[in-house]
Amino acid sequence: MRLLIDTNIVLDVLLQRELFCREAVKVMNLAQHDDVHEYVSASAITDILHCI
Repeated sequence: MRLLIDTNIVLDVLLQRELFCREAVKVMNLAQHDDVHEYVSASAITDILHCI
């Protein structure tokens, strides 16, 4: 399975946003399964860097 991870999911984890962090971590942890591959868009990388 391929998952495109939204920028906000990554930011929720990195910034430990209280209301969303637990669920975002669950989404990110899906990549630990052999059949799951997570991706972010190229523009998400620069957006994330501007926010942290």
